[in-house]
Amino acid sequence: MCIRDRYNLEDRLGGDPKLTDKGHEDAVALCEFIASLKKELEAKQGMLKDGGYEVYPLFLSPTATSLGSAYRDEVSTDENGPSREESSGPGCCAAVTSPKPGVMPNRSDSSTMVADLNFVSQNDMQLWTSQLTRAIQTASPAEHLLDLEALRWSSLNEIHAGICEDLTYDEVKEKYPLIHKLRGENKYTFRYPQGESYQDLVTRLEPVITELENANRVVVVVAHQAVLRGLLAYFGSTSAQSSVNVEVPHRTVWRCSYNSKGIARMDSVKLGSASRGD
Repeated sequence: MCIRDRYNLEDRLGGDPKLTDKGHEDAVALCEFIASLKKELEAKQGMLKDGGYEVYPLFLSPTATSLGSAYRDEVSTDENGPSREESSGPGCCAAVTSPKPGVMPNRSDSSTMVADLNFVSQNDMQLWTSQLTRAIQTASPAEHLLDLEALRWSSLNEIHAGICEDLTYDEVKEKYPLIHKLRGENKYTFRYPQGESYQDLVTRLEPVITELENANRVVVVVAHQAVLRGLLAYFGSTSAQSSVNVEVPHRTVWRCSYNSKGIARMDSVKLGSASRGD
């Protein structure tokens, strides 16, 4: 779910702005969505406890390791771990992840076993956000109203625009015409002076992807447009270079469900419409 912050309205790069009114509405919509997901999981757990059929959790979940192999070949590992720092405020892009078949609690290795949803309890759900204000604000309703643990990952921060931070795209074009030209020629490899490229971003997402692939719980990832582009390219089994063209519309949650053979299928869920006004 793409964030609606004040810089978004002004077409500015980077920074650490707060949400707009629509952004806060999006945060509430995401909270309601997560609440319904929790109820669904609880109902499915009840079926399993009663001897019912095997069920698989929904929503953008870590795909099988064979997916995204083309993407993984292009990145290297970087360590930017999460922080459990509490947020100071009350959305951003969001993806909900669930345990991959074969990933059992307290195990980091893969197996051919099917994950038992009895392990996916109300306490087995986490929020992962960036360390930027707008992401924390987006996750805040769910974090506090649903009593979810939240981890803040620096790796999930939006791409850093270096000397172009806080500028509008028109200001960049006027003040730094060469930057505007070079970025237009190769958006993936172009690195902002004192900042990052999409290629850099893909590299720092590697530890997050590794953790998602080994997750033993449902994980709701709240991040930013460029970050979600990288994650969606990976889980969609497309090249890292193609991430710059991935569409990330507002009020959308991406999800991936598994069949009994552990084959993943990605789709998206559009949240309810926001009221008018920014």
